[in-house]
Amino acid sequence: MVKMLQTNRAMRAIGQLPVGLATLLLLSPLAIGVNPAQANWFKPKSVENDYKLCGMRLDKAGIGKDVAAAACAEVLHPEELGTCVVDLIPLKLDAATTLAACRRVRRPLELATCVQDVQRQDAKAVLPNVLEACRRSLLPERYGKCVVGLNQSLAMPTAMGLATCLDASDRPIDVQSGFVPINDVCRLEGFVSVAVPKDCDKNQPQTAAPLNSTVTPGATPTPEVTPASSPPAQLY
Repeated sequence: MVKMLQTNRAMRAIGQLPVGLATLLLLSPLAIGVNPAQANWFKPKSVENDYKLCGMRLDKAGIGKDVAAAACAEVLHPEELGTCVVDLIPLKLDAATTLAACRRVRRPLELATCVQDVQRQDAKAVLPNVLEACRRSLLPERYGKCVVGLNQSLAMPTAMGLATCLDASDRPIDVQSGFVPINDVCRLEGFVSVAVPKDCDKNQPQTAAPLNSTVTPGATPTPEVTPASSPPAQLY
């Protein structure tokens, strides 16, 4: 009964506070009656046991203890490395090759998903080639969907899909329409270009070279610099 009265008084006191402060207090562990020692929901996730899980999974996959220890210790997310290897081992891939691929990719979990999706779509696919292709992709999960989608919609062979989707994923996007590569520039501002591209229009107005400047073939032209005039002498 006493605890209930104290709770009611606290709620009335919170109701008189500004909205933002009242909301913050209501969301705190003390306001909702949670023991601070048990309020672990706001604490950051501990990575203490991630290395243990990584070591256990690599050991289960048949990786040597020394190699497994070095692999788990050098990565930022060891639990993802262990999961990647364990998920791919059932596909009869070599354990050492699988570990090397999972260590050399930015998204180990997506790598495993990519290989599994392609293998599920084409059981006769050459898995070492699929593993390497998924590893080379910056977005392995999306890359796997590309290969599977083209196989389902266009009956494209897996090997051709791996090459096609990988080429497409490396293509630059959102390039401005007025972008001109440096090798296609006929003249640089204020200087005469020594190497003129073949496609340059000779009738196109060119920017004249600065006066009193010399251009030596194979050398970078340097504009003339006028020395600063000395200040007038002061009379005392």
